[in-house]
Amino acid sequence: MNLARRAVAEGVGTALLLAAVISIEDLPSIRAIYNEGIADRLATLESQPKRETEITDWFARREPRHVVIVAEREKRVVGWASLNPYSHRCAYAR
Repeated sequence: MNLARRAVAEGVGTALLLAAVISIEDLPSIRAIYNEGIADRLATLESQPKRETEITDWFARREPRHVVIVAEREKRVVGWASLNPYSHRCAYAR
């Protein structure tokens, strides 16, 4: 996926927070944040840290309608979010 980086800037307190569609350069930061969530078990039901190739493959398979955005502060990625298709993972079963 080769999306042009689009951004919206908003003042949050005294720092500027930038929301942008991701680029390939954001993947190491996304991986670090995701793996932190796996380690502390607060943000995901995943149990094994993601390797670089897994994140790269995940990004390459994304459909345009399932956008990924990052939040940046002072040119540093501090968060991310993605739209995803429905998941059949057993953790979501009733």
